[in-house]
Amino acid sequence: MKKSKFTRTAALLLAVLMLLPIFSACGNKEKVVLEYKGYEITEGMYSYWMKNWKDYYLEHYSDVKDTPEYWNSMNESGVTNGEYLSTQIKTRIDFYLIGMVLFDELGLKLSDETKKSINDDINAQIGHYGSRSEYVKVLKSEYGMTISEIKKVFTAEEEYLAVYEYLYDEIKGKETASEAELDEYYNTYYARVKYVMFLKNIKYVYNDDGTRKTDSNGMYLTAELTEDEKAEVTEKADSVYKEALEGANMNDLMVKYMEEFGFSLSSTPNGFYISADDYTSHSSTVTVAALEMKENEVKLCENDDCYFIIKKFDLPEKGYASTTDSKQFEKFVYYVNSQKFAVKFSELAKNIEYNKEIIDKYVFEEL
Repeated sequence: MKKSKFTRTAALLLAVLMLLPIFSACGNKEKVVLEYKGYEITEGMYSYWMKNWKDYYLEHYSDVKDTPEYWNSMNESGVTNGEYLSTQIKTRIDFYLIGMVLFDELGLKLSDETKKSINDDINAQIGHYGSRSEYVKVLKSEYGMTISEIKKVFTAEEEYLAVYEYLYDEIKGKETASEAELDEYYNTYYARVKYVMFLKNIKYVYNDDGTRKTDSNGMYLTAELTEDEKAEVTEKADSVYKEALEGANMNDLMVKYMEEFGFSLSSTPNGFYISADDYTSHSSTVTVAALEMKENEVKLCENDDCYFIIKKFDLPEKGYASTTDSKQFEKFVYYVNSQKFAVKFSELAKNIEYNKEIIDKYVFEEL
Protein backbone atom coordinates (compact mmCIF):
# COMPACT_ATOMS: atom_id res chain seq x y z
CA MET A 1 0.00 0.00 0.00
CA LYS A 2 1.37 3.35 -1.00
CA LYS A 3 2.04 6.04 1.56
CA SER A 4 2.07 9.76 0.84
CA LYS A 5 5.61 11.12 0.92
CA PHE A 6 4.66 14.73 1.46
CA THR A 7 1.70 14.62 3.80
CA ARG A 8 2.48 17.09 6.60
CA THR A 9 0.38 15.88 9.51
CA ALA A 10 -2.18 13.14 10.10
CA ALA A 11 -4.45 15.71 11.72
CA LEU A 12 -4.78 17.63 8.49
CA LEU A 13 -5.60 14.51 6.50
CA LEU A 14 -8.04 13.12 9.07
CA ALA A 15 -10.20 16.24 9.20
CA VAL A 16 -13.29 14.75 7.49
CA LEU A 17 -14.68 17.63 5.32
CA MET A 18 -11.74 19.78 6.38
CA LEU A 19 -10.96 20.78 2.83
CA LEU A 20 -7.89 22.84 2.15
CA PRO A 21 -7.35 26.18 0.31
CA ILE A 22 -4.77 27.39 -2.23
CA PHE A 23 -2.24 30.20 -2.39
CA SER A 24 -2.05 32.34 -5.54
CA ALA A 25 0.16 31.01 -8.32
CA CYS A 26 1.79 33.09 -11.06
CA GLY A 27 3.02 30.37 -13.40
CA ASN A 28 2.36 29.61 -17.05
CA LYS A 29 -1.37 29.95 -17.78
CA GLU A 30 -1.25 26.64 -19.69
CA LYS A 31 -0.52 25.00 -16.35
CA VAL A 32 -3.44 26.58 -14.47
CA VAL A 33 -6.14 24.01 -13.71
CA LEU A 34 -8.64 26.02 -11.63
CA GLU A 35 -9.13 29.77 -11.38
CA TYR A 36 -11.44 31.97 -9.30
CA LYS A 37 -11.22 35.72 -8.71
CA GLY A 38 -7.66 35.75 -10.02
CA TYR A 39 -6.50 32.94 -7.69
CA GLU A 40 -5.15 29.79 -9.31
CA ILE A 41 -4.34 26.14 -8.77
CA THR A 42 -1.45 24.92 -10.89
CA GLU A 43 -1.17 21.50 -12.45
CA GLY A 44 1.56 20.50 -10.03
CA MET A 45 -0.63 21.32 -7.03
CA TYR A 46 -3.61 19.59 -8.64
CA SER A 47 -1.50 16.47 -9.29
CA TYR A 48 -0.24 16.48 -5.71
CA TRP A 49 -3.69 16.62 -4.15
CA MET A 50 -5.22 14.06 -6.50
CA LYS A 51 -2.48 11.52 -5.84
CA ASN A 52 -2.10 12.14 -2.13
CA TRP A 53 -5.81 11.98 -1.36
CA LYS A 54 -6.04 8.74 -3.30
CA ASP A 55 -3.14 7.39 -1.21
CA TYR A 56 -4.93 8.60 1.91
CA TYR A 57 -8.07 6.60 1.11
CA LEU A 58 -6.01 3.50 0.35
CA GLU A 59 -4.05 3.80 3.58
CA HIS A 60 -6.86 4.66 5.99
CA TYR A 61 -9.84 2.69 4.65
CA SER A 62 -9.39 -1.06 4.67
CA ASP A 63 -12.27 -1.63 2.22
CA VAL A 64 -10.69 0.59 -0.47
CA LYS A 65 -8.57 -1.53 -2.83
CA ASP A 66 -6.32 -0.32 -5.65
CA THR A 67 -7.67 -2.84 -8.15
CA PRO A 68 -9.71 -2.51 -11.37
CA GLU A 69 -12.42 -4.65 -9.78
CA TYR A 70 -12.83 -2.23 -6.85
CA TRP A 71 -12.69 0.99 -8.91
CA ASN A 72 -15.24 -0.34 -11.42
CA SER A 73 -17.67 -1.72 -8.83
CA MET A 74 -20.92 0.18 -8.36
CA ASN A 75 -21.65 1.58 -4.89
CA GLU A 76 -24.92 2.52 -3.19
CA SER A 77 -24.85 5.95 -4.86
CA GLY A 78 -25.23 4.35 -8.29
CA VAL A 79 -21.72 5.25 -9.49
CA THR A 80 -18.48 3.33 -9.53
CA ASN A 81 -16.16 3.53 -6.54
CA GLY A 82 -13.58 5.21 -8.75
CA GLU A 83 -16.02 7.89 -9.90
CA TYR A 84 -17.21 8.49 -6.37
CA LEU A 85 -13.77 8.99 -4.78
CA SER A 86 -12.53 11.00 -7.76
CA THR A 87 -15.48 13.37 -7.38
CA GLN A 88 -14.84 13.67 -3.64
CA ILE A 89 -11.23 14.70 -4.23
CA LYS A 90 -12.08 17.12 -7.03
CA THR A 91 -14.64 18.76 -4.76
CA ARG A 92 -11.94 19.15 -2.12
CA ILE A 93 -9.70 20.84 -4.64
CA ASP A 94 -12.52 23.22 -5.59
CA PHE A 95 -12.86 24.09 -1.93
CA TYR A 96 -9.11 24.66 -1.61
CA LEU A 97 -9.42 27.47 -4.11
CA ILE A 98 -12.45 29.00 -2.41
CA GLY A 99 -10.65 28.81 0.91
CA MET A 100 -7.66 30.71 -0.42
CA VAL A 101 -9.88 33.51 -1.67
CA LEU A 102 -11.73 33.76 1.66
CA PHE A 103 -8.47 33.77 3.60
CA ASP A 104 -7.47 37.00 1.90
CA GLU A 105 -10.94 38.51 1.81
CA LEU A 106 -11.34 37.98 5.55
CA GLY A 107 -7.97 39.61 6.17
CA LEU A 108 -6.52 36.59 7.96
CA LYS A 109 -2.80 36.13 8.64
CA LEU A 110 -0.67 33.13 9.48
CA SER A 111 1.43 33.39 12.61
CA ASP A 112 5.22 33.51 12.43
CA GLU A 113 5.23 30.18 14.26
CA THR A 114 3.07 28.58 11.56
CA LYS A 115 5.25 29.99 8.77
CA LYS A 116 8.33 28.60 10.50
CA SER A 117 6.63 25.20 10.82
CA ILE A 118 6.00 25.14 7.06
CA ASN A 119 9.66 25.90 6.30
CA ASP A 120 10.76 23.32 8.86
CA ASP A 121 8.61 20.68 7.16
CA ILE A 122 10.14 21.43 3.77
CA ASN A 123 13.66 21.32 5.23
CA ALA A 124 12.83 17.99 6.83
CA GLN A 125 11.73 16.64 3.44
CA ILE A 126 14.97 17.89 1.88
CA GLY A 127 16.89 16.14 4.63
CA HIS A 128 14.94 12.94 4.02
CA TYR A 129 16.03 12.89 0.36
CA GLY A 130 19.60 13.89 1.11
CA SER A 131 19.77 17.21 -0.72
CA ARG A 132 17.66 20.00 -2.17
CA SER A 133 18.44 18.84 -5.71
CA GLU A 134 17.23 15.29 -4.97
CA TYR A 135 14.07 16.63 -3.39
CA VAL A 136 13.43 18.76 -6.47
CA LYS A 137 13.87 15.69 -8.68
CA VAL A 138 11.31 13.69 -6.68
CA LEU A 139 8.77 16.53 -6.70
CA LYS A 140 9.21 16.91 -10.46
CA SER A 141 9.04 13.22 -11.30
CA GLU A 142 6.08 12.33 -9.07
CA TYR A 143 3.96 15.48 -9.25
CA GLY A 144 5.46 17.78 -11.87
CA MET A 145 5.78 20.45 -9.22
CA THR A 146 8.41 22.71 -7.67
CA ILE A 147 9.47 23.51 -4.11
CA SER A 148 7.63 26.81 -4.49
CA GLU A 149 4.43 24.91 -5.27
CA ILE A 150 4.82 22.46 -2.38
CA LYS A 151 5.25 25.45 -0.08
CA LYS A 152 1.98 26.86 -1.43
CA VAL A 153 0.33 23.52 -0.73
CA PHE A 154 1.59 23.46 2.86
CA THR A 155 0.63 27.10 3.30
CA ALA A 156 -2.82 26.35 1.90
CA GLU A 157 -3.43 23.70 4.53
CA GLU A 158 -2.71 26.16 7.32
CA GLU A 159 -4.74 28.89 5.63
CA TYR A 160 -7.76 26.64 5.39
CA LEU A 161 -7.61 25.79 9.07
CA ALA A 162 -7.50 29.51 9.83
CA VAL A 163 -10.55 30.17 7.62
CA TYR A 164 -12.52 27.32 9.15
CA GLU A 165 -11.70 28.37 12.70
CA TYR A 166 -12.57 32.00 11.96
CA LEU A 167 -15.96 31.09 10.50
CA TYR A 168 -16.97 27.89 12.27
CA ASP A 169 -15.21 27.57 15.61
CA GLU A 170 -17.91 26.32 17.98
CA ILE A 171 -17.45 29.19 20.41
CA LYS A 172 -16.03 32.17 18.54
CA GLY A 173 -16.75 31.36 14.89
CA LYS A 174 -18.41 34.22 13.03
CA GLU A 175 -20.85 31.83 11.34
CA THR A 176 -21.14 29.07 13.93
CA ALA A 177 -24.54 27.36 14.06
CA SER A 178 -27.39 29.19 15.76
CA GLU A 179 -29.79 27.45 18.15
CA ALA A 180 -32.41 27.31 15.38
CA GLU A 181 -29.90 25.65 13.03
CA LEU A 182 -28.92 23.13 15.70
CA ASP A 183 -32.57 22.25 16.23
CA GLU A 184 -33.23 21.85 12.53
CA TYR A 185 -30.21 19.61 12.02
CA TYR A 186 -31.05 17.46 15.05
CA ASN A 187 -34.67 16.94 14.00
CA THR A 188 -33.71 16.26 10.36
CA TYR A 189 -30.70 13.98 10.64
CA TYR A 190 -31.02 12.12 13.95
CA ALA A 191 -33.00 9.13 15.20
CA ARG A 192 -33.20 7.56 18.66
CA VAL A 193 -33.25 3.78 19.04
CA LYS A 194 -32.65 1.03 21.52
CA TYR A 195 -31.32 -2.28 20.26
CA VAL A 196 -30.06 -5.72 21.22
CA MET A 197 -27.21 -7.40 19.36
CA PHE A 198 -26.23 -11.06 19.02
CA LEU A 199 -22.98 -12.32 17.49
CA LYS A 200 -23.68 -14.87 14.74
CA ASN A 201 -20.30 -16.57 14.28
CA ILE A 202 -18.14 -16.08 17.37
CA LYS A 203 -18.39 -15.81 21.15
CA TYR A 204 -16.21 -14.26 23.83
CA VAL A 205 -14.02 -16.49 25.97
CA TYR A 206 -14.42 -16.02 29.73
CA ASN A 207 -12.31 -16.58 32.85
CA ASP A 208 -13.65 -18.52 35.83
CA ASP A 209 -14.58 -15.26 37.57
CA GLY A 210 -16.81 -14.23 34.67
CA THR A 211 -14.49 -11.63 33.14
CA ARG A 212 -13.57 -11.78 29.46
CA LYS A 213 -10.18 -13.22 28.59
CA THR A 214 -7.70 -11.02 26.73
CA ASP A 215 -4.53 -11.65 24.77
CA SER A 216 -1.14 -10.02 25.42
CA ASN A 217 -2.29 -6.87 23.60
CA GLY A 218 -5.42 -6.52 25.71
CA MET A 219 -7.74 -7.65 22.92
CA TYR A 220 -10.70 -9.85 23.89
CA LEU A 221 -10.32 -13.48 22.94
CA THR A 222 -13.07 -15.14 20.90
CA ALA A 223 -13.93 -18.62 19.74
CA GLU A 224 -15.80 -19.82 16.66
CA LEU A 225 -19.37 -20.96 17.19
CA THR A 226 -20.34 -24.50 16.31
CA GLU A 227 -23.22 -25.04 13.90
CA ASP A 228 -25.47 -25.94 16.83
CA GLU A 229 -24.46 -22.76 18.64
CA LYS A 230 -25.17 -20.69 15.54
CA ALA A 231 -28.64 -22.22 15.37
CA GLU A 232 -29.17 -21.33 19.04
CA VAL A 233 -28.19 -17.71 18.39
CA THR A 234 -30.65 -17.51 15.49
CA GLU A 235 -33.38 -18.94 17.66
CA LYS A 236 -32.58 -16.51 20.49
CA ALA A 237 -32.63 -13.51 18.13
CA ASP A 238 -36.05 -14.58 16.81
CA SER A 239 -37.32 -15.02 20.36
CA VAL A 240 -36.13 -11.58 21.52
CA TYR A 241 -37.55 -10.00 18.37
CA LYS A 242 -40.93 -11.52 19.25
CA GLU A 243 -40.64 -10.18 22.80
CA ALA A 244 -39.91 -6.70 21.49
CA LEU A 245 -42.85 -6.86 19.09
CA GLU A 246 -45.10 -7.82 22.00
CA GLY A 247 -44.02 -4.75 23.96
CA ALA A 248 -41.16 -5.99 26.14
CA ASN A 249 -39.22 -3.19 27.84
CA MET A 250 -36.17 -2.50 25.66
CA ASN A 251 -34.12 -1.32 28.64
CA ASP A 252 -34.65 -4.70 30.29
CA LEU A 253 -33.62 -6.51 27.11
CA MET A 254 -30.49 -4.38 26.71
CA VAL A 255 -29.43 -4.96 30.31
CA LYS A 256 -29.92 -8.71 29.82
CA TYR A 257 -28.13 -9.08 26.49
CA MET A 258 -25.94 -6.01 25.87
CA GLU A 259 -23.76 -5.73 28.96
CA GLU A 260 -21.42 -8.24 27.33
CA PHE A 261 -20.64 -5.55 24.77
CA GLY A 262 -19.94 -2.83 27.31
CA PHE A 263 -23.46 -1.37 27.44
CA SER A 264 -24.44 0.42 30.65
CA LEU A 265 -28.01 1.56 31.26
CA SER A 266 -26.79 4.18 33.73
CA SER A 267 -24.73 5.93 31.04
CA THR A 268 -27.20 5.37 28.18
CA PRO A 269 -30.69 5.47 29.76
CA ASN A 270 -32.33 7.03 26.71
CA GLY A 271 -30.84 4.66 24.18
CA PHE A 272 -28.70 5.56 21.20
CA TYR A 273 -28.88 8.71 19.10
CA ILE A 274 -28.08 7.68 15.54
CA SER A 275 -26.96 9.81 12.61
CA ALA A 276 -25.02 9.15 9.42
CA ASP A 277 -22.32 11.51 10.76
CA ASP A 278 -21.44 9.03 13.51
CA TYR A 279 -21.03 6.17 11.06
CA THR A 280 -18.26 4.56 13.15
CA SER A 281 -20.28 4.51 16.39
CA HIS A 282 -22.75 1.83 15.29
CA SER A 283 -23.00 -0.78 12.59
CA SER A 284 -24.10 0.60 9.23
CA THR A 285 -26.92 -1.94 9.46
CA VAL A 286 -28.21 -0.22 12.59
CA THR A 287 -27.65 3.28 11.20
CA VAL A 288 -29.54 2.64 7.95
CA ALA A 289 -32.41 0.91 9.73
CA ALA A 290 -32.72 3.60 12.42
CA LEU A 291 -32.94 6.41 9.89
CA GLU A 292 -35.51 4.56 7.77
CA MET A 293 -37.77 3.18 10.52
CA LYS A 294 -40.95 4.82 11.80
CA GLU A 295 -41.42 5.77 15.46
CA ASN A 296 -42.26 2.74 17.67
CA GLU A 297 -41.40 0.34 14.84
CA VAL A 298 -39.45 -2.83 15.71
CA LYS A 299 -37.12 -4.53 13.25
CA LEU A 300 -34.93 -7.61 13.15
CA CYS A 301 -31.91 -6.83 10.98
CA GLU A 302 -28.70 -8.69 10.31
CA ASN A 303 -25.35 -8.45 8.59
CA ASP A 304 -22.62 -11.04 8.15
CA ASP A 305 -21.62 -10.87 11.81
CA CYS A 306 -24.63 -9.95 13.94
CA TYR A 307 -28.37 -9.93 14.47
CA PHE A 308 -29.94 -6.67 15.67
CA ILE A 309 -33.34 -6.22 17.27
CA ILE A 310 -34.06 -2.49 16.98
CA LYS A 311 -36.88 -0.32 18.27
CA LYS A 312 -37.23 3.32 17.28
CA PHE A 313 -38.33 6.02 19.74
CA ASP A 314 -39.25 9.67 19.46
CA LEU A 315 -36.62 12.41 19.60
CA PRO A 316 -36.87 14.38 22.84
CA GLU A 317 -36.83 18.13 22.37
CA LYS A 318 -33.24 19.44 22.25
CA GLY A 319 -31.86 16.03 23.13
CA TYR A 320 -28.46 17.23 21.96
CA ALA A 321 -28.36 19.63 24.94
CA SER A 322 -29.15 16.96 27.55
CA THR A 323 -26.42 16.45 30.14
CA THR A 324 -27.45 12.80 30.39
CA ASP A 325 -26.70 12.15 26.71
CA SER A 326 -23.93 14.70 26.25
CA LYS A 327 -21.28 12.11 25.32
CA GLN A 328 -23.30 11.11 22.27
CA PHE A 329 -23.27 14.71 21.04
CA GLU A 330 -19.64 15.68 21.56
CA LYS A 331 -19.18 16.45 17.84
CA PHE A 332 -22.73 17.62 17.16
CA VAL A 333 -21.96 21.33 16.65
CA TYR A 334 -19.01 20.36 14.45
CA TYR A 335 -21.33 18.32 12.22
CA VAL A 336 -23.78 21.21 11.87
CA ASN A 337 -20.98 23.67 11.13
CA SER A 338 -19.46 21.27 8.60
CA GLN A 339 -22.73 21.23 6.70
CA LYS A 340 -22.89 25.05 6.77
CA PHE A 341 -19.33 25.11 5.47
CA ALA A 342 -20.09 22.67 2.64
CA VAL A 343 -23.17 24.60 1.54
CA LYS A 344 -21.32 27.93 1.56
CA PHE A 345 -18.27 26.64 -0.30
CA SER A 346 -20.31 24.66 -2.84
CA GLU A 347 -22.26 27.76 -3.78
CA LEU A 348 -19.09 29.80 -4.27
CA ALA A 349 -17.46 26.96 -6.23
CA LYS A 350 -20.08 27.33 -8.98
CA ASN A 351 -18.04 30.30 -10.22
CA ILE A 352 -14.73 28.43 -10.65
CA GLU A 353 -13.25 28.24 -14.16
CA TYR A 354 -11.71 24.87 -15.11
CA ASN A 355 -9.06 23.75 -17.59
CA LYS A 356 -10.81 20.56 -18.64
CA GLU A 357 -7.97 19.51 -20.93
CA ILE A 358 -5.59 19.20 -17.98
CA ILE A 359 -8.18 17.69 -15.64
CA ASP A 360 -8.98 14.96 -18.15
CA LYS A 361 -5.31 13.89 -18.11
CA TYR A 362 -5.70 12.68 -14.53
CA VAL A 363 -7.54 9.38 -14.71
CA PHE A 364 -8.14 8.58 -11.04
CA GLU A 365 -7.79 4.82 -11.31
CA GLU A 366 -4.39 5.21 -13.02
CA LEU A 367 -2.80 7.72 -10.63
